[in-house]
Amino acid sequence: MVDLFMIFFFFFKQKTAYEMLRSLVGSEMCIRDSFQISFKLAGVITPSGGMNGPEDAFYKESRDYAINRIQQREVEVAVDTSDKGGNFIGRLMINGKDFAVELAEHGFAAVNNHDRTLVAAEEKGRATKKHIWSSPEAIPDRYKVIMEERIDHSAPVRSTDTQWKKVTITDVIDANTITMQSIDSEGRRKDIDEACKTCRTGDAHVGATRGEIVVAKYVDDGSWNRAKVLSVNNKAGEAEVLFLDFGTTDLVDLKDIRRIPRENDFEFLRTSAPLAILAKLAYIRKMAADSQYVDDCLDTIWNYGDGATTFVARCEYSIGDQGFYTISTTPTAETLGEFIVKAGVTIIDKKLAKVGDATTYNAIQKAQDSAAKRRVCMWKFGDAGFYDEEEGN
Repeated sequence: MVDLFMIFFFFFKQKTAYEMLRSLVGSEMCIRDSFQISFKLAGVITPSGGMNGPEDAFYKESRDYAINRIQQREVEVAVDTSDKGGNFIGRLMINGKDFAVELAEHGFAAVNNHDRTLVAAEEKGRATKKHIWSSPEAIPDRYKVIMEERIDHSAPVRSTDTQWKKVTITDVIDANTITMQSIDSEGRRKDIDEACKTCRTGDAHVGATRGEIVVAKYVDDGSWNRAKVLSVNNKAGEAEVLFLDFGTTDLVDLKDIRRIPRENDFEFLRTSAPLAILAKLAYIRKMAADSQYVDDCLDTIWNYGDGATTFVARCEYSIGDQGFYTISTTPTAETLGEFIVKAGVTIIDKKLAKVGDATTYNAIQKAQDSAAKRRVCMWKFGDAGFYDEEEGN
């Protein structure tokens, strides 16, 4: 069996031409020569069809693109390896061009290795802000997991911009992630609000499609805002949307969605960057989604500031493209990090003790010492070995 596999593998390493039988997803397909094999493109992740979970955004679009480009056409493949499922993994060339590069350039694939050509193609795709790069919610979940792992293992880089900026908190995503909006963007916000008010007078856009930028009504306050359609349930008469300038997702009735006019005066609603900024809380350890303290932590974050509507934020460091921030009501007040740690609903990440501003870290450490001494929430039974693994115990 081993010898047969090696011969088979060697045979496919020869960059032989094959006819595409059908395309399964953007980077996974079946190839037919005298027999059929399953083949995956190396180095990229494309939207999944949801066989083992919900369907990723732009799955159908990426699949259809692959079908139109390579199905029933002669291509060249070079197999590099195979996976446990028996799928061959490698490169596929059509008309002399690497198909993985093509998918990445068109915003249908994210790169999960360090191949310079693929990375450059992904950067080109990101710049278009189309398909999977059109919003954070459109990025394939598998890629998000990989990025989170990279963040966990990447070296933090201290921020060179230590200025406090006025912000509003628009949503709390998880126990150490919020979305915020810069007060400096109020001019853009005003222009967007005025344009959205004009759009709301139009007819209901019941034919909204996934990936479309629209104007939608936010149920909680009745305001109309820019939104990205994530999915549509015509039977229920509703759509899941991402409000671009707030970073929140919600279900909206189709009757509360408006098409953005094609006139030039409204084009900026489609093309201007979202106002929402995804911010991680500096020096706070990432909490598992199934932790028993998640809800307590989320509630505590929302309760910070005693009803304050504006805050100040300062970037302490970044890991990859992700910024980690200190949030406070004023530059000299108790920070959000201190507030939630003192409440005992989360803990600090000791690995970051020497990153960023030492005074800020020490203040959060002092708040944690207070929580431990008072035995509140997570500290109810004392030190439950939160740092045993880091200390080698």
